[in-house]
Amino acid sequence: MAEADLDLSKASSNTFEFTDRRGTPRSAPEIDAYEYCGAEVALARIHKSLLPLLHEAWRRLDINPGPPVSGT
Repeated sequence: MAEADLDLSKASSNTFEFTDRRGTPRSAPEIDAYEYCGAEVALARIHKSLLPLLHEAWRRLDINPGPPVSGT
């Protein structure tokens, strides 16, 4: 397991621009929440396109996350 001392209360996200269904230009944060969680919960919540990155990080840290936790 990796340890860190990060203050997530000051975390912020970039935003992206999009057009909603009515054609109105909008912006939204790329990340909607910051939270520490275990490997199993991260595996269940992460966007599928980021799975290779997460698995590579775990490989380098010698972490075996086990199966994803359902219902999170």
